[in-house]
Amino acid sequence: MELKIRRSLYLTFIGAFIIITPLLILYTTGYRYNFKKHKIEKTGILYLDSQPKNAKIFINDKYENTTPNRFSRILPDVYQIKIEKDGYYPWQKELEVKSNLTTFGRDIVLFKINSPINIVNQQINILNISPDHKKIVYSVVKENVEEIRLLNLKNKSDFLVKEFNNRTFNQLDFVQWSPSQKKVMIKEIIGDFNQYLIVDIESLKIKELFDITRLNFSKLAWDNSDDNYLYGLRKSVLHQIDLVTNSTRPLLSDPIQDFQVQNDNIYYITKIGNESFLNKRIIINQKAGPSEKIKLPSPSEYTIEPLINNLLVLLDKKNNDLFIINEKSFDQQDVSRNIVLQDKAKKVIWSKDLKNILFYTDFEISIFNLETSQKNLITRYGEIINQALWYPGQNYIIYQAGNSIRAIESGPTEIRNDLELAKLDQISSMVVDDDGENLYFKATSESLEGIFQLAIQ
Repeated sequence: MELKIRRSLYLTFIGAFIIITPLLILYTTGYRYNFKKHKIEKTGILYLDSQPKNAKIFINDKYENTTPNRFSRILPDVYQIKIEKDGYYPWQKELEVKSNLTTFGRDIVLFKINSPINIVNQQINILNISPDHKKIVYSVVKENVEEIRLLNLKNKSDFLVKEFNNRTFNQLDFVQWSPSQKKVMIKEIIGDFNQYLIVDIESLKIKELFDITRLNFSKLAWDNSDDNYLYGLRKSVLHQIDLVTNSTRPLLSDPIQDFQVQNDNIYYITKIGNESFLNKRIIINQKAGPSEKIKLPSPSEYTIEPLINNLLVLLDKKNNDLFIINEKSFDQQDVSRNIVLQDKAKKVIWSKDLKNILFYTDFEISIFNLETSQKNLITRYGEIINQALWYPGQNYIIYQAGNSIRAIESGPTEIRNDLELAKLDQISSMVVDDDGENLYFKATSESLEGIFQLAIQ
């Protein structure tokens, strides 16, 4: 009897070993039995992170942990993920975990639930942020004067740059930041005369260009790579202005509609009859060399944006026609082979890494990836989209439509979180600081008007 018992126990242990060992091997290598699908599957990994961190993670409405966190041995399936933090709008989305793969949710931004505060309660004309998003130039319209002021977003210092007597001019316009972002150009319109002022934002000294040129320019722009050179268009003549020697010289004469200058290369649009042309000339020994000319696909009133990554952005703001053309077109004399993007847009904004282009029409926001040449429609909206801009990090877009300021995800996904951050009247000139902590904009709210600040981080 004892022998039979021992044999039975021995065979039981052997059988259990044969059965359990493969199961343990499957378990330790990440396999689980999926009761929903009634089969054994290799698990996956889910990684979640957020800005700010330490936000609560809910998976299928069950609290699991806080961000950042890595969840291993997750059965393949679609999970309802929710990220929450007190004082912030929640983020939620369905994420699919696949067998033997890691699903990432690491670009999640939680925006603060906040109300805008009025930081300048006066009538505002100009509001423009520097390309590095660290300084704002704005103007305050008072009873007898208009003040140009400089706001440093890092230390919150606010300086008066210049006062203008309202009786001596018709309009003040912001024109451009210099390439180094150490100077700004302001246009003072006096009747039919354009007076341009160069403001050094470090010393707050002002140079009046009329003292140098004695000319009335319809357009003035910096060389996109040099603070010391300006280019002005008067009628059909393009002039070069040297701010070091305080001298002016004519460079070329052509029926120019718009122009950009970069690294001694002049790019400009001409329209002759019913045909539009993109032109290029090289400045040699302070003179414009021979013209290279390309016929554009359709005649229109084009403006030309600064050259970036050897790409020329042409925008017809009247018809919202957008052409992005490779600069190689001048070598091949065939623009059709070098059109990077042809679409509709009323504004184009480059991403910080220069790999994506954000553009929008009245009702659509899109992104074009220059590496993959893929267009991604971000949203269609029922009200007119007045402005859109990149949120720092490029994973979100801040846009303004109707009386709302909204934030929407920009990643390659069909369903996006789209939040209303604020609602005011007459919103315009929206900008964001370099850390993505605050939005600034012009608006009105009941008895308040002027510049508002919205803390979103």
